[in-house]
Amino acid sequence: MWIFEDCCSLSKPAIRAEAEEKCWSHSYWFRAEAEKQRWSHSYWFRAEAEKQRRAEAEKQRMRSLWSIILHLRAEAEKQRDAEAEEQRRAEAEEQPDAGG
Repeated sequence: MWIFEDCCSLSKPAIRAEAEEKCWSHSYWFRAEAEKQRWSHSYWFRAEAEKQRRAEAEKQRMRSLWSIILHLRAEAEKQRDAEAEEQRRAEAEEQPDAGG
């Protein structure tokens, strides 16, 4: 911060010129540093967004798989129930009436 104060408050031309040069090189360094950070941050944010997108896609895929598994289980259970009912009917038809 002292460099910027020097730029604004010095009245001697030689000292002022030196301070302005420091300000310029300092501001150039800050701009370069800011640009570097912006690039690395944008790269990091893009990588982070891609990671989150992949995680969300994986969650969605797992939900779909579970949905399919649950559907197949329900269908298999219906099939077993239907087969068991058919078996009971067949056994009931084969046995003569005990009371008649």
